[in-house]
Amino acid sequence: MDYFSNITSWESVLTVLVTLDLISSIARAKYDFDEKMEEYLSSILALSNVVTLFTYFAVELKPAFFVKLFGMDIFYIRVLFVYLLFLCQRSIFFTN
Repeated sequence: MDYFSNITSWESVLTVLVTLDLISSIARAKYDFDEKMEEYLSSILALSNVVTLFTYFAVELKPAFFVKLFGMDIFYIRVLFVYLLFLCQRSIFFTN
């Protein structure tokens, strides 16, 4: 089975659904919220992490369902969620 293609596909889908793709607004926010940029960044980071953790706990409640849905082992699903959890922080770090 081609795990790499499956993982990257789900990463693309979950970036939009789970993290709400808030990281895409960071570059534009530098112009709109320049004086309150730190507050803006902390707000999107908190919201993104809350939704990601909520979704991760849903996966942990019904792992068999999500293993079948994602078509991959639960280990890879957990790794994917750890990646998604730190995706926003990484973007904030590289944008500042």
